[in-house]
Amino acid sequence: CWEAWPEKGMRKVYTAVLFAHIYLAPLALIVVMYARIARKLCQAPGPARDTEEAVAEGGRASRRRARVVHMLVMVALFFTLSWLPLWALLLLIDYGQLSEPQLHLLSVYAFPLAHWLAFFHSSANPIIYGYFNENFR
Repeated sequence: CWEAWPEKGMRKVYTAVLFAHIYLAPLALIVVMYARIARKLCQAPGPARDTEEAVAEGGRASRRRARVVHMLVMVALFFTLSWLPLWALLLLIDYGQLSEPQLHLLSVYAFPLAHWLAFFHSSANPIIYGYFNENFR
């Protein structure tokens, strides 16, 4: 199933706008917000006392913060890598000069895999959160 556009240039503009709004804008938002969260976590003060117990608690808190930052990086990276193949294919179809056999190969083999990977992202996020965050479990 293909869209029938009266002019090829309009399809390219449509795909570029979708790419910017559905992939680039959310990715930029994720990166900016997660960077702000990570910065706040890294700037958070540790325990005020110098007792042995406070030092041990500070070490645990530091490890928890590092684990949360690692989780945020993994979530952003997973979003990037799971949606990129689908958008690469969509842009390739519109901006590449592909022949009919190449288009057929993409639509039969590559698109189903790219769609599966993109949609798998939604179901894998809770797994990532659960693995990296005890509170989420």
